[in-house]
Formats: sequence, structure tokens, C-alpha cells
Amino acid sequence: MITLLVGHRGTGKSKLLQRIQSYYIKSDLPVITFDLDEVITKEENCSVSEIFTEHGEDHFRKLESKYFNALIKENENSKSPVYIACGAGFKLDSFANLKILWIKRPTDQDGRIFTDRPRLNFKIPPLTEYLERFEIREGYYKSIATETLCLSEGFDFPNIAEENFFLGKCAEVGGVVTALPGLSTLYLRAGAVELRDDLLSESELFKLLSVIPKSKLLYSFRNRSLLDKSLTMVKDTKLKFDWPAEWGSSPLSNPDIISLHTLTGSLGKTAQQFSERNLECPNAILKLAVKT
Repeated sequence: MITLLVGHRGTGKSKLLQRIQSYYIKSDLPVITFDLDEVITKEENCSVSEIFTEHGEDHFRKLESKYFNALIKENENSKSPVYIACGAGFKLDSFANLKILWIKRPTDQDGRIFTDRPRLNFKIPPLTEYLERFEIREGYYKSIATETLCLSEGFDFPNIAEENFFLGKCAEVGGVVTALPGLSTLYLRAGAVELRDDLLSESELFKLLSVIPKSKLLYSFRNRSLLDKSLTMVKDTKLKFDWPAEWGSSPLSNPDIISLHTLTGSLGKTAQQFSERNLECPNAILKLAVKT
């Protein structure tokens, strides 16, 4: 399997690549790693900054595609895992049969300034240069990623959690995990996965529906604008579902969970009134989820 590491500038893809290699070596397991920028530098006998300065960004993007395609062709039948770290601006011609791991940081949206990387637009400040490309790149990574790994700032050192993640040693975690934007193998190891339609886009909902067994899914109605589509989806797929009590009675019979998110007077009075919903749906779990 070939895995691509993609993400914004400064997320630490190159350093992560080095850590991945160390995890495999530590466990006496074979692995092949490539940093695409380093491959280009070696083959062209010229730094990335020099290529940008002397030939421009378009020329560099052509070199990226050239050497990336060569790496894929050389390693497509490899029996060892292959990891390739790609530059922030690299775009794939095709990503069939590739695993694409999006490396994120919580601070990506704040922007970063670099003194050791090529400028892309000298007419604007470095931070503006980063931010003007952020939304486009964010959307692109989101559209191609098969999995997302979010690393906290300062999380740049070898550690057992990361090692287990890349070597596939993570055990079943049990419980119910609420899915957030970006796919994660954590969902496949959870006892159940909650799909909230106010947290996930339609495309993300359908993507998760296609990869996670229906028996492990719980659909939570939270977005009124998607109500008709959500009702049809849950009815057609026969998913277990969580219905918000403040919306009134469920159009679908026998909700598995009824959740209340708004107070009607005191907390005690709200809980007492809410408990009466058992008469309406005796088999449903009542979930009091008000802000306190």
C-alpha cells in the first residue's frame, strides 16, 4: 500500500515521515519512505527555493508530477508499505489505489510564516500569501483524504500512540465515538459511531455510511435543513437513530434515543416532564443533554 502524507505548509509532514521510518525500523519491519521535495532536489541537483526563483512555480509543479509519477510506478507493486510526503501545493492527477493521509494541526487556519521556504507571491506579505491559499487547499485535502490525522502543536516527537497508529497495533476502543469531519480508523475500532448531521457534510455522511457497518452506526438528527434527506436515508438504511425531543414527535416510529437539549424551567422540572416521554416511546433511551 502506498500512503501519501498531504497537508498545509508547516504541519510537520517531513518530520512525521522520519518518525514513521523509525517506528518500522524499531519493530524490524520493512518500510519505504520518500520526501518528494528531497527527491526533486536530488534529481535536479538544485534546491526547491532555487527552482522557484529561477524557473517559477509552474515549472516546479511539473517536476512534482514527473517525479511523483515515477515513484508510484517504481513502487506500485512493493510488498513493503510505502510512504510519500508531498508538498502543500502538490495536486494529484490520479489517486486510485492510494491511501491519502491528511496531516492537520489545529493552528492551520491561523497561518504560518517561513524564512526557509520559497515565496509564492512577493507582492503580498508572507502571512497573506499563506492565508489566500488556505481555503482552496483545505477544500482540496478534504476532498481527497481517505483518513485524517490531527496533531497538536508540539507533537513532534516519537511516541507510542503514533507508533501504534502507523503499525496497526491499535486495539478496539469500544464506546460510542461521535464522528467529526475527516475519516479516521478510530471509527472502525469503536463499539459504535454517532453520525451527527450538524457536524458532517452530506458527502462525509455518505462516505462514512459506505465504510462503517450499519450495525455500528447511530444517526443523530440535528440539522433541520437536511431533515427530509436524513429521514429518507435513515428509513432506507434502517439505521438506529437519535431524535431531538424539542422538534416534537418523530416522523419515524420507534426512535432508539430521544434527546432533549433545551430547558423548560428548572432542571428538575425539565427532567420530570421529559421522563414522561417514556409513555410515548417506552423502548427509547431518554437522553437529557441540556446546557447546565
